[in-house]
Formats: sequence, C-alpha cells, structure tokens
Amino acid sequence: MSENKQIKIKTYGRGVEEVSGSLNCGTDYSLKYVEGDPLSVYRFYLTGENFSLEITPSRGLSIRDFTCQGRQMFWNAPLGNLSDPAVIDIEKSMLINGEPVKGTGWLEYFASHIEMLGLDNWGVPIEKNGRVLGLHGNASSIPVAESILEEKDDRVIISGAFYINDPNNVMQKEGRGPDYFKVEKNIEFYNEKPVLLIRDRISNISNEARFPDWGYHVQLHPEEGCRYLIPSKEVKERGRGIPEPGFEVWKKAKVPEVREERGFIHKNLLISDSVFPDGSKGVETLLHYKDGIGIKCIIPPSPYTMSWFSCGGKDGTEFMIPGTNRSPDKKLLQKNWDGVGPEIGASALDHDGDTDPGITQGVLEPGESMEVQIYLELLEKKEAEKLLEQIERYGSGVPSRN
Repeated sequence: MSENKQIKIKTYGRGVEEVSGSLNCGTDYSLKYVEGDPLSVYRFYLTGENFSLEITPSRGLSIRDFTCQGRQMFWNAPLGNLSDPAVIDIEKSMLINGEPVKGTGWLEYFASHIEMLGLDNWGVPIEKNGRVLGLHGNASSIPVAESILEEKDDRVIISGAFYINDPNNVMQKEGRGPDYFKVEKNIEFYNEKPVLLIRDRISNISNEARFPDWGYHVQLHPEEGCRYLIPSKEVKERGRGIPEPGFEVWKKAKVPEVREERGFIHKNLLISDSVFPDGSKGVETLLHYKDGIGIKCIIPPSPYTMSWFSCGGKDGTEFMIPGTNRSPDKKLLQKNWDGVGPEIGASALDHDGDTDPGITQGVLEPGESMEVQIYLELLEKKEAEKLLEQIERYGSGVPSRN
C-alpha cells in the first residue's frame, strides 16, 4: 500500500451527512441513509472488487451484511430496517406466544448479523435489585457517534467507541449514572484475503471491580443440508439431554410460518494456539456447505459456547409487538428467522450456571481491560475439508462419535 489514510466520519447524531470516497487500495466507502430507517440513522458501506460490507453505527458498530467473492456470508435478518436509539426501550415487554414477557424489547431491534451483547446481562431477561435486566443487554443498541476509517499495511479498519452506564439505558442522556465500561470496536478486513476480523476491547473505567457480562451472536447464511460444527468432547441440547447424531445439520422449517430453534451447548472445546492474527488462542468452528465450500469462524474460548440453528417464522405469531388503544398487536418477523452459527458469552445464557468449568471470565478491576475477537474466513473446498477432518477427529461431543 503506497500511503496509509485515516478519515474521521460522523456516523450518528446531529449534523450527520452522507459521505463517500475511495481509499488508496481501491476500496470505496460511503455513509448512506436507507429508506425506512429513522432519519437519524445511517449505514456505513465498504466495497471492493471481491467483497461488500455493511456496518450499522447506530447499533454499536455491528456488522450487518458481508459478501465475499460473490458469496453471502450472513443470514437475511428478519427485520429489514433499523431502529432509532433515541426511542429504544430495553425493558419493554414483547408478546411471546401471546403472553407479555418483561425485558424482551431487544427482539424488536434485532436487525444485525454480528453484535456484541451485554454488558450487564447478555442472556435471557433477569430481575436484579428490583429491576429487570433486559434480554441481551444494551450494548448492541448504543450508537457510535464518530467512526474512524483507516488503511494500515494490508488491512482496512473501521473503529469507534461507546460507553455503558445504566443497564437499561441506550442513549447517552443527561442525568444518567456514571459510565463504567468503555467499549472500543475495531472491524478489520484484508484487501486480498476473504477475511473479516472483529476486535473489541472492554475497559472498566469505574472505581470498583465489575463483571463484564459480554456475549455475541454470529448469524451465518444457511443452506439446506449445511453443517455447523464446533469441536467439543461434550455437548447437550439446550434444556434437554444429549442430541442425536446429525444435530449439526441445518434444515428448513417444516411449516414456514412456525419458527423452529435449536441450541446445543458445547464444553471441553478444542482450543488451538495462535489461530487469531495476533497469535491468540481460539476455537476453529466450521460452517460446511454441501458444495464443499466452508466458512471458518474462530471464536474465543468462552465460558458459554452454543451452536444455534433457527428457521422459519415469517408472518408468524410467536413474536408480536404489543398494540395500543388505537392499534392492534403487530407481527414482528418480516422474513424467516433462517440462521446458523455460534452464540457465546461470559456466563450462562439461561442463568443456570451451565458453563464450561475449564473456561472462566473474572471481574475487571478499575482500569483493567480485556479483548474479545471473532474471525471469519471463506474457505475453498480443500481448506474446508482439512478443517472438517480436524474437528471430526477431535469430536462433536456426541458419544457415538467419540
């Protein structure tokens, strides 16, 4: 690369304007408004010869779409438009199978494909100190006001930061409590490699020790018969027992409007040395398509690791947005909830302590930081087959395979 370039771009708040340009490496960038989004919300795009990437600054600099060498890497989010952070209500009750459930408002804003969750609660809603901590927390709904786009060696990086204060607060409002976590987000991709890397740093900026209850979901693009594999010696179906062989295969919904969901909790993972670009340890997982192509998804060794399969649900009544005196209840899902991939966290999703005893997340003392990374790479057939053999050799967790 002949010359590095750094650009600051206002990505949320007053005075945001559409911008566009090109980097020295030939990558084009643009900040655009999308019809149907709130007027304050803009999306950020990076495009090159063999890829396109969409990022949502209004959702904590989350990833929405990524195509690589003509291949769609992520699912089609069931919600087409984004929400306005100024009016998001994390404590809101959604109707789930006709019953209001406190703290499930996050479902109404679920429109991205890789998101940080937490940081006071990344799991299902829970009551603590007389308050309901909402589903998946507020980290994925806090906007990043300014982003930095940078060329560096063989990479393009977009970065930004936001702060956590009240666990049910999204916007940085006057009169709020003090900030206690700072989140610094970095999204990197390589000009000549089919790779996407997310590096997030969580810092305790308070004056007391705090537990960073982080989580992530990665919603990859499923195809009938594809397999998502996590190398583990122990696995059980969420809320049930040992799954049947073949549980790692994704299938379409039997009834399109009825959403199906399966989750499998993995323990005793195959943790490999130096698999992240910086030399960190990680767990190499694989989404393997029937045509032999694969997506390698490296996740950090996490106390909670689940493989997640979902399908169907378009125009279904499982999730409903409560109506008012003037309007009826509204169906939430505009598309099928067709997705597959890992869901990881610092604690148990269901607050039942069902985590890997060999992997723990401690508190952060004042001034301490930690980093979480997620790595995605599109694999050709030979590379995918090699990783598949490695995972199956270690084990899928099902006794009949060990």
